[in-house]
Amino acid sequence: FGYSASNKIRKDFFYFYNIKKAIIFETKIFEFTGTNVGILMFL
Repeated sequence: FGYSASNKIRKDFFYFYNIKKAIIFETKIFEFTGTNVGILMFL
């Protein structure tokens, strides 16, 4: 589900923008799962 949702956002949202630089902060939110959270800034 996550991969298809990401592709939908890329096709619908990023189509209108030309991103030159991105900064990504990613960290694990639960110690015993593989779930991460990311904060993205597009410049």
